[in-house]
Amino acid sequence: MSETQKYHPALAISNIKNIIPITLDIKNGQYNSWSQLFKIHCRAYDVLDHILPTVTTSDASSTTTNNTDADPLWSRVDAIVLQWLYVTISNELRSTILEDDQTAAQAWTRIQSVFQDNKNTLALYLQRQFTNIKLDDFLDVSSYCQEIKTIADKLNNVGDKVTEPRMVLQLITGLNDDYDVVGTYFTQMSDLPSFYKARSKLVLEETRKQKQVITNSTSTESAMLTTTNQTKQPASTESVQSNNRGPSNFRYGNSRGCGRGSNNYRGRSNRGRGRANYGSNPIWNHYPPYSYQHSPLAQ
Repeated sequence: MSETQKYHPALAISNIKNIIPITLDIKNGQYNSWSQLFKIHCRAYDVLDHILPTVTTSDASSTTTNNTDADPLWSRVDAIVLQWLYVTISNELRSTILEDDQTAAQAWTRIQSVFQDNKNTLALYLQRQFTNIKLDDFLDVSSYCQEIKTIADKLNNVGDKVTEPRMVLQLITGLNDDYDVVGTYFTQMSDLPSFYKARSKLVLEETRKQKQVITNSTSTESAMLTTTNQTKQPASTESVQSNNRGPSNFRYGNSRGCGRGSNNYRGRSNRGRGRANYGSNPIWNHYPPYSYQHSPLAQ
């Protein structure tokens, strides 16, 4: 950069988190995405040479040396890029790579080494994870597909490139019997669909199945309610018919009358206005046979 240059595009950035929303962490496995976003941002603001010294920026006076004393503006811009790095990584990772008087390029290299050391061992571990991803282990299709993408990104970070057809094949392999029709459709295509298209198809199928379950449940409840109402109807009719027969004491011979008084035919008494309940036997069964005698004729 020229010593006479007083302004640089990087000085206009006030909040790097608005441009790079990812917070890089040792455990989240997003190094590949984070590094790509960070390099794009540095290229857009003409500071890519601050993290990759072998890259020459559009400014012909830029060099690969960190000549901070000769170019105060370069030193200021490098400090700004270093701030971008510190702000977009976690506290744990920042403590791991932080050193006194380090440049942005040194910090970038240390972050890279954290995620790419022991690549062979990590790649073997991630390969096992990738091949054992099953839909049954997740709550929904979206979570299942996201896990495939996350593990694929981690493999890419350690140099084991996962192609898109390989991701689609793993997506099909991990499906259960509920999505067997969709998986068969994918494998019978002349060309495998893209990962995101396959994901969209599975999400659509999941939505269809959920609606079908709701519809079947509603139909079952309606059928049960109809059956219950039909079962209760004869009992109600019988109850109405029973009530229409009148009091039961007239039918089964209860000795008590339904009036206020009582009738005793044997005692020739009649109190009250109630009707007698004769029961099932006629009243003449209670009297002895009557013998008729002719009175003598007058002589």
